[in-house]
Amino acid sequence: MIQFWEARVKASARDPSLPARLASIALDRARLTHDYRLYQRAERAAREALSREPDYLPAQLLLGSSYLGQHRFAKANDIAARALASHPDTAAAIGLRGDARLGLNELVGAHADYARLVAEAPELLAWVRMANLQWAEGDAAASIKSLETGLLKTWPKDGPTLAWKATGLGKGYSSVAVMGDKVYTVGDTDECYLFAFDRAKGTQKWKLKMTGTGGGGGFDGPRSTPSTDGEFVYAISPGGELVCADAKTGAKKWSKNLKKDFGGSCGGWAYCESPLIDGDNLIVTPGGKSAMVALNKKTGETVWTGVLERGEEAGYASVATGNF
Repeated sequence: MIQFWEARVKASARDPSLPARLASIALDRARLTHDYRLYQRAERAAREALSREPDYLPAQLLLGSSYLGQHRFAKANDIAARALASHPDTAAAIGLRGDARLGLNELVGAHADYARLVAEAPELLAWVRMANLQWAEGDAAASIKSLETGLLKTWPKDGPTLAWKATGLGKGYSSVAVMGDKVYTVGDTDECYLFAFDRAKGTQKWKLKMTGTGGGGGFDGPRSTPSTDGEFVYAISPGGELVCADAKTGAKKWSKNLKKDFGGSCGGWAYCESPLIDGDNLIVTPGGKSAMVALNKKTGETVWTGVLERGEEAGYASVATGNF
C-alpha cells in the first residue's frame, strides 16, 4: 500500500493530498507496529505535501503527529502553532498542541488546550480524560491539582531528607517495584541484572543475571519494571528473557525466552513491558503469532496462548485486565 502511494506521489508534482495520504498510511502503520522508521517516512511525506501547499491543514496535522510519534514534542508544538495560525479554532490542531505540551511537561498549557478542546468539541471529552489531567467534569476552567492531602506547602530549606541512595545499577529505564522489606529493579552494568535492595537501608540484597542486554533505538538498557507477589519476582530483559526469581534469595526458579520459546518478535526499542500477575498466572506479550501468553507463575508452564495469525511485533505497553 505504501509503495502504491509513493508511486502516485512521484507521478504528480502538485497535488498535496497525495503525499498527505501517503503520510496518513505510514502514520497508521507506525502506530500499529511501533516502527520508528515509519514515523520518519510519514514526516517526509507530510513535508512533501507542505512543500506543495504550505498551509494544507491535513499535512500540518500529520507532520505534527509524526513528531509526536518520534517524541519530538517541541517540533510538534511548533507545527501545531503554525496550523492554528492558518486555521484558528481547529479542534484537531488544538488537541495536537495539547499533546505536544503534555510531552514537554507544560501541564498548565496542556490543560488550557484540553479545556479549549472540550469547549470547541465536547464529544472529545474522553481524549481529555486520557490526558491524565485532573479537573472537574463540566468545568473546563478547573485547575490542575492533586487529590492527595496533607502535602507540604513548601520544601524544607535543605530539601527533603535523603533516606538512602543506591549505586551500581548501571543504565536503563526500569522503575522500581516495592513489596514488604525489599525494592526491586532492573539495570544494565554491561550485563542485565535483576536487583533487590533493602527497603529501609538501600543495601543490595541480591542480584540475578539475565540474558539479552542492549535496548535498541539508540537507548541501551532494560525497560521492564519487575512485578512481584511477595513470593516471586518477575522481570523481562530487553532481549526477551523472562525470569522468575525467589523474592527472598534471588534464586532463579524458571525462565523463558520470549523469542525462542514462543516465536516472539519485538519492536525497535526491544521488550519493555512489565509482566502481569493475574491470580495463579503470569501474562506477557511475546509478539509474533503468540500475541499473548499466560504461564503458571510458579512453574512457567504454558496455560494458554492468544494467537494472532498474521503476527505482529510486541508493543511497549504492559497488559492490564478489565471487565467489559
